[in-house]
Amino acid sequence: MEYQSSNNPNQYDSQNQYSSYGQYNNTRNSINSFAVASMVCGIISIVLCCTIVLSLPFAALSILFAVLSHRKGKSLPGMSIAGISTGIMSLIFTLFMVIYVFVQLPFMLNDPYFRHRLDETYEEMYGMDFEEFWEYYGY
Repeated sequence: MEYQSSNNPNQYDSQNQYSSYGQYNNTRNSINSFAVASMVCGIISIVLCCTIVLSLPFAALSILFAVLSHRKGKSLPGMSIAGISTGIMSLIFTLFMVIYVFVQLPFMLNDPYFRHRLDETYEEMYGMDFEEFWEYYGY
């Protein structure tokens, strides 16, 4: 029996699956790693959005990886769109939380119950109440 090779480059040929440099050449199911990283960082930023310090870097990385996953002449992959949307949602929610805390802080410091709990916490942590702590550090 004689083997006949096809000249069709789209037909899968087990002997020609490697390029001339020995790297695997599979164009049919290529996964964009930046798109996956974007989606994963976006999900992590949503999960960690109550911890403001951890959420911001993951949200920024999510948006950055989504931009890096974009190829010229091709549309944005779905995972990149998910990464951008979760990153932006996390940034908006984190920004909302920061603004809310700074708006509510003066009202909370005037509340006697909150002030008592704050004094107890500072007493346990630093050995002095809230007023002494601020006087000691010169504020």
